[in-house]
Order: sequence, then structure tokens, then C-alpha cells
Amino acid sequence: MALKFNCPKCQNDIIVKFLKSGDMARCPKCQVQILIPTATIKVSDDLVLQPLAESQTVESAQSSESQGLRDVDGYYVIEKAVPFIKRYWKQISAYAFMFFVIYMFLSIKHELKLIRSEVSSIESDVSSIESDVSSIESDVSLIQLKVGY
Repeated sequence: MALKFNCPKCQNDIIVKFLKSGDMARCPKCQVQILIPTATIKVSDDLVLQPLAESQTVESAQSSESQGLRDVDGYYVIEKAVPFIKRYWKQISAYAFMFFVIYMFLSIKHELKLIRSEVSSIESDVSSIESDVSSIESDVSLIQLKVGY
């Protein structure tokens, strides 16, 4: 769970994910170092995403803020993430199902190859047994002729 608290200097909302109460954090707005208070609000990790890229400029970060994204302690906070996931859930689940079906198809195809190789091995064993049986039958008929049976 991420922690949410206010900067005591500028009252900016700060959300940190990998820190805990008692750790030091830096306000992204006023750059003051803050001791993370014990009275924090726990926020879902769904709202905290990956760190900012090194190549990201101040202008792109500011344009991100205007789109509902805010840089908080080096992380993006997306306040509209849950509706986005809900909107595309059917497509996401359809792709996951298609991946599962393809995986199962390939697994079954592999198993069929193994079964076919086993069947061909068994068929060769059966043919060798049949040849052994025919040679035994011919030996038996020779013995019967010699004995006069």
C-alpha cells in the first residue's frame, strides 16, 4: 500500500510507495525534506505507477499534470486508472483468453506428437512380436512333422 500525506510547508499531496512512516521524503513541489508522519492515509497501489524516465522534461511532466497525471515523489499518480481498466477489461480478458487457447492448442499439439512417437514405437514392437510368433509357429510345424504328429 502507498501512503498519502500533505507537505507541512506547501500543503501539496504526497504519495510514496516504497517508504514507511518515520522515513524521509522530499516534496516534489517545494523540495523540502519531510519526515513521513505516522498519521497517513493508505492509498491503493493501483494509483502509483513506474518512476519517471530520465529523459522526461519539465514540460512533459507539466503537460502530464494537465492530463490528470501528477509526479509525486518520482512516481506518476493516475487518478483515472480504475475507470480505464474497467473500460478495457473486456478487451484485456479477450486477449488473455486467446493467449490461453493458443497455449493449450500448442500444448495439445506437443502431446499428440509424443503420443504418435509412442504409438509408432509400440507398432514396431508389435510387428517384431508378430515376426517372432510366425517363426515360432514355423518351428512348431517342423517339430510336428519330425515327430509325426
